Amino acid sequence: MTVYQALMQNQAIMRVMDDFETPRLRVRHWHANFDDGPRLQALHHDLAGMLTPDVLHHLPPPLQITDAPDAIAKWITDRDTESDVFTIRAQTSETLLGLLILAEFQQPDGPHDIHDIHLGFMFAQSAWGKGYASELIAGLVQWAREQPRPIHLLGGVAKTNPASARVLQKAGFTRVAERSDDETDMFGMLSSSATK
Repeated sequence: MTVYQALMQNQAIMRVMDDFETPRLRVRHWHANFDDGPRLQALHHDLAGMLTPDVLHHLPPPLQITDAPDAIAKWITDRDTESDVFTIRAQTSETLLGLLILAEFQQPDGPHDIHDIHLGFMFAQSAWGKGYASELIAGLVQWAREQPRPIHLLGGVAKTNPASARVLQKAGFTRVAERSDDETDMFGMLSSSATK
């Protein structure tokens, strides 16, 4: 059994969310690549090209990648054990533009019917400056508003990354002071069902 088959076997039945599309983007859970050898190899190749120092620069240490020969496989395994990861591709191409990473948490001291979904996103350098991040987050916000349960979307952004902060603010996120610190601003947004 490969590490990817083991991950698939242990994966929770319910994902944080389903695949979705925006006018220019297809957002798909990356497990679709794990059962197909050529597709998995293509994902490794795409990630090796995408996960450059500039792309990873503002991300926390656990999301960094090493120079080890199996670094991409380890990075995939680590992300998959802690979160749901979605590939972002153009509607008209199979080129990997980026990744959306989501992790759901129950608030230990908050209302039990509201779930925190922590989000992270990254795009290949070739996709920068084309409005893809804004379109992705707008699609995610639309998905959250359509859910029957209240959703609290949260995104942490390094203070050295104002572009990502602007993407979240443009989509309706506001800074959460009590969850922010000297290095990271946390932005949050409650879905409409959470505010009813």
